[in-house]
Amino acid sequence: MNQPISSREGNGSAEDPRVMPAQRRIEIAEIFSDQPAVRIDDLAERFGVSRETIRRDLISLESRGLVQRVHGGGVRPEVDSREPSFQERMALHSVEKKAMAKLAAQLIGDAGTIFLDVGTSVARIADYIPPSFTGQVITNSILAASRLGQREDIDVMVCGGRMRHGDLALSGPHAAEFLNDVFVEVAFLGSGGVHPSHGLTDFYPDEVATRRIVISNARSVFVMVDSSKIGRVATQRVCPLDQVTGVITNAGADAGLLRDLRTTGIEVHVADEG
Repeated sequence: MNQPISSREGNGSAEDPRVMPAQRRIEIAEIFSDQPAVRIDDLAERFGVSRETIRRDLISLESRGLVQRVHGGGVRPEVDSREPSFQERMALHSVEKKAMAKLAAQLIGDAGTIFLDVGTSVARIADYIPPSFTGQVITNSILAASRLGQREDIDVMVCGGRMRHGDLALSGPHAAEFLNDVFVEVAFLGSGGVHPSHGLTDFYPDEVATRRIVISNARSVFVMVDSSKIGRVATQRVCPLDQVTGVITNAGADAGLLRDLRTTGIEVHVADEG
């Protein structure tokens, strides 16, 4: 815990005691994204505030999963190394995921080509695509494709690749080659976690690679994550938040984390489960 805080060029407000608490906490979270451990004394000196003020900042950040407090300071939050099983995720937050899917379907607008990613939340969008949509759906999810089986008015294209059992997710070189040549107007992605500082993260390297391709080939990109994944950091980074149009989540998400996400400039859509 004796590692000094590295300076950030161009950050003129870092040592200004008049900086607003919300802004100071954002900057503290960014420090922890760069350094694994920081002392309270170093933070107090950098921001020109008391140690008690920094303690309150760390308590606030810890409640949002951005910092883990330890004696004398804080450390970078632990990374989740395991994703719950497919059966667990299907059962979790079912009502919330339905509300999110309905909201996501409204964001399709007049788009004629959309992408549905793997994941239990994204697959539910297929159930709520409006009757007026008669375009094309591209997907690497057999689960999502099967939900569109009765929609004869929709052209469904499924990429090839290796299937991950349970999730019925397709990825690998064949999927990447297919998706490299596909451009969509709106993409809906799943994610293992969305964090204000660390961006989008996930657990499976092959699926991370396909998501990056889709992001580069989509006009608009929305990430669907229930409240348990807001502030969560998985093992593999997908992209920073500036490559994403918006996040779709449910009303149970932490208000502070949602505020931090909005501060980055992305849209945050919260589904009303009522």
